[in-house]
Amino acid sequence: MSRRATTRTAYTLVELIIVLLVISILAVVAGSRVSHSMCVQRAEGAARRIVADLEMLRARARHGSQQQNIVFDASTHCYTIASLVDPDRPGEPYHVSLADLYQVQLDTVNLGGDATLLVTGHGVADSSGTIIVRSGTEARTILIDSDTAKGEIQ
Repeated sequence: MSRRATTRTAYTLVELIIVLLVISILAVVAGSRVSHSMCVQRAEGAARRIVADLEMLRARARHGSQQQNIVFDASTHCYTIASLVDPDRPGEPYHVSLADLYQVQLDTVNLGGDATLLVTGHGVADSSGTIIVRSGTEARTILIDSDTAKGEIQ
């Protein structure tokens, strides 16, 4: 009698473990890249929001020819424009919590030695300043020009 060659139809345990190990390594690498990308997007989004709100404050000051101010609170990672009504909470001042909305921190707020930026009715800020928002390892710096009260993301 002759022996027939048998064909393997299943995977061995070693092969399955190797495949799972490779998939795990790829998942860790992809996960860290996605996490970094999320930090970049959060920091950039928060910085753009601050710049847009500064522009809105400046336009409101110039349009009404009266001074406006924005107050930053680095300990709670939020800012408030008392002269504006919050569209989400009618009757309350415009308040933005960067920690809740963007999961970022106000790392540094230096607006001429304090955390309040005053914009005159001519659209001029009382001081130049720097605001740094951070999400994980990513940070964005907003430079505020006193002559124009405009913010620029660095």
